[in-house]
Amino acid sequence: PTGDEVVMIAGGTGLAPMRAQILELARREVQPPTYLFVGGHHPCDLYDLDTLSKLAVANKWLTVTPVTERAENPW
Repeated sequence: PTGDEVVMIAGGTGLAPMRAQILELARREVQPPTYLFVGGHHPCDLYDLDTLSKLAVANKWLTVTPVTERAENPW
């Protein structure tokens, strides 16, 4: 990715290519501000959110925002 900012929106298996791009950005000398919106029906559907959140804490240029249709898990 190039430009001033990167915005990514993904859910389910669509997260895999976004995660790969984030890891590639992390290897660069300079990273653009990057915003990842991870979506799912329920919080339990947000794949690997813990790891993504840790990546965001460790990399100030990355913001991860979870988005769900429902606030509670179905069980």
